[in-house]
Amino acid sequence: MKPIGLKPYVEADAAYESHCRRIQELFKENWKDIRLGRAPRRKQEGKGTYHRRSDNERFRDIIDRHGWDISISRFIEEAASEFKHEDTVEPQTD
Repeated sequence: MKPIGLKPYVEADAAYESHCRRIQELFKENWKDIRLGRAPRRKQEGKGTYHRRSDNERFRDIIDRHGWDISISRFIEEAASEFKHEDTVEPQTD
């Protein structure tokens, strides 16, 4: 499995489009095995997450201010600043 990473300088809209293209490529590459029931299966590691629509509404102000062309790193900085008293947003450094 090839990981798809996010570069901090990439804009949100470009990252979204890139990920959608990669998802489509992966589906096309694996469709035959999926259809024939031969696609490799892998047990999920760790706990999964889910998000409600209301969870995402908290970030709407940032998108409204900057649009979808905000860089990932700027979005994380602003989200961390706005929600610094909450545990839900922590910028990651690589």
